[in-house]
This record gives sequence, structure tokens and C-alpha cells, in this order.
Amino acid sequence: MLWTRELGAGYSAFVVAEGRAFTLFQTSAGMFLIAIDAESGAELWKERFDWPWHPRGTYPGPGERRRGSWSAT
Repeated sequence: MLWTRELGAGYSAFVVAEGRAFTLFQTSAGMFLIAIDAESGAELWKERFDWPWHPRGTYPGPGERRRGSWSAT
């Protein structure tokens, strides 16, 4: 393992492309998409979504957790 990083709650996998790792997570401040340098673990950028926070790390709406698709292009 090259590095570890505490992000917050979430179930999203990482997508790695062109030396960057991308994932989703949430904190009490909201849901975020983050880009991390895959070699150093340094944060490159982070974008907040307008998504409600839930203390269990999931949105309490109807439906199941699902696996999504990502593309880094």
C-alpha cells in the first residue's frame, strides 16, 4: 500500500486513470467527489454535491444501494 487517507463515509470504489484516483464520500458537510494523486495520496481537487447528509452514510430514501459505472475520460 502506497498511502492511506481518511475521507468519510461511503461505499464508492475508486477509479484510477492517468495517475489520479477518484472516489465519492460523505461527511456532515455533504457528499463529495475527490481526485487524489495516485502516487502520493495528495488531494488534487474536491467538489461538493448538493446531497443531504445522513448519519449512517446513506441517503434514507427508497431503493437499494447499487453499483454504478465510472469513466475518467
